[in-house]
Amino acid sequence: MLKDQFSQILQEFGFCLGEDLALSSLDDTCVIKVDDDVLVNVQYLNASDVIILFSPLGALAQDDEQVGAKALDLLRLNELNAEAGRVTLMYDAEAELVLAADRRSAFNVASVDEFAAWLEVLVSAVRATRAYFAEHYPREAEA
Repeated sequence: MLKDQFSQILQEFGFCLGEDLALSSLDDTCVIKVDDDVLVNVQYLNASDVIILFSPLGALAQDDEQVGAKALDLLRLNELNAEAGRVTLMYDAEAELVLAADRRSAFNVASVDEFAAWLEVLVSAVRATRAYFAEHYPREAEA
């Protein structure tokens, strides 16, 4: 029942964006593109009625010398009131990507406004983290 309620919220949110948003029947996922620069993956976990939002931030580092420093900065950015706020930054070793993620019980996402506010927090954390890494770890072509 919670999944049906969330599916309806997702459809209504998509309607506001002018997009057709729905959970995939295969794996209960959906992708939302925000302003052509942030992809947010939405996944509904049936067993626990938990919704996960996650977004790729980019590669951990361009070279081996930066990996340790950038990994430590990821930990610092995860601190409360830091750039990432309450969103968790993590490393996906299989995809070799840094991700921003947050999870909530479907009980806590009861309206389109609540979902939109939650999505905004994640997108803000993604942009702030990308800006931090662009400033502190510029790519050689940008430097």
